[in-house]
Amino acid sequence: MNLLLIGNGFIGNHFYNLFENNYNIKILSRNINYNIDKGIQYPIVNNDFNEKCFENIDVIVYTIYSHSYYDNIILLDKIYKLSSKYNIKKIIYLDTMSIYNFSNKIIDEKTEKTNFNEVYAKNKLRISNHIKNISIKNNINTKILNLSVVLGLGSSWNKYAIDSLLQGNIELPYNGKSKGYVNIIHVEDLCVLIDTIINTKHNDNNEILNVSSGVMITWYDFYNIYKNIITKLGYKSGSIYYEKPNGNLFSKNSIKNMLYYIVYTILGYNILSIIKTYKQSSNDKINRDINFNIKCKNSITVMNGYYRYLHLSNFQYSILKVLDKYNVRFKYNTKDRVEEKILNEYKNNNIK
Repeated sequence: MNLLLIGNGFIGNHFYNLFENNYNIKILSRNINYNIDKGIQYPIVNNDFNEKCFENIDVIVYTIYSHSYYDNIILLDKIYKLSSKYNIKKIIYLDTMSIYNFSNKIIDEKTEKTNFNEVYAKNKLRISNHIKNISIKNNINTKILNLSVVLGLGSSWNKYAIDSLLQGNIELPYNGKSKGYVNIIHVEDLCVLIDTIINTKHNDNNEILNVSSGVMITWYDFYNIYKNIITKLGYKSGSIYYEKPNGNLFSKNSIKNMLYYIVYTILGYNILSIIKTYKQSSNDKINRDINFNIKCKNSITVMNGYYRYLHLSNFQYSILKVLDKYNVRFKYNTKDRVEEKILNEYKNNNIK
């Protein structure tokens, strides 16, 4: 089978390494990966590329995301138009759980969408709705996978947790009601699911699938995975603890709380975009990066902005549809198995 892999980042690279011998893979990406020596790579430059990469393709796996909303739309329109031209019948698009309203206790594929005025979540939802329209217009069978937190070597979550604990302590938010839970999946399990979907014949278009391994743990246990890994590899790790309840959504400081709220609205994003455009670097990544954490004088990582909101969320991500329809069983389906897998990955790689 001939496959076009769009994006060779964290997930795309893992998929290629796991299944390069199962498919004839072409790669379309904004960045050339020089560690890939077998796949034929086509660069994307200013949303333009050589359409020859679409020749004889059976399935597309779309893993790429740009921090510019319009770059995503322009590229997707081209992808779907060419998929129709070259008679490609299936696209698997990787999306995010951020499109949902986190106030629900259980989130399934029918859960109401986000009402949180944050740019990334809003843009991902707009893109998802756009995909549904162009898939029908171009008659392309599309599977949309809404991913929970994806872990594994190269994951930004791995790096964030490890860097924070190597540098100091982590203070988790607590609003007096919820200490927050996280739904996770290891990237290898995700890639196996993608492979299963590729080889399963379901003709229903715009199929939405929530994707997690079924592992739901507290954020304390999440960071404790990395604390254990750091310790077992012979490094000194910081501590993890909960803050005293304060009730704020974004920050413990009321003034910062107000500022974060403004930043995460469309108005705040537009103001920051204008500033960044002036500085020759315009994208919505600033909205998350500037507030991901604060490195205090006493080396304590404190979650702010969207990440504080996420760390206070307490929902179970239902994956019954994936389990029933695709008969997949995840290998790393307990906290201990996930921890052991990540530990083994870092035994052969530099943790720093």
